[in-house]
Amino acid sequence: MNHQEMIETLTKSPNCKSLNSNAGLIELALQRNEGQLSDRGSFSVKTGTHTGRSPKDRYLVDEPSVSAAIE
Repeated sequence: MNHQEMIETLTKSPNCKSLNSNAGLIELALQRNEGQLSDRGSFSVKTGTHTGRSPKDRYLVDEPSVSAAIE
């Protein structure tokens, strides 16, 4: 599936919200209780304790420039 086909598929989904402004997206998120406005007016979300990658995750890339350094 190419990029254009992916966009067309996503926009046909009933869960896809296409709004013309950041304010519209923030308003929708506020209505859905997905976050709140900070005292300075920015949108803030509490993501919890288990988000993102684990700090213990490690990945090695074997390519010619570093191959000799990998044990």
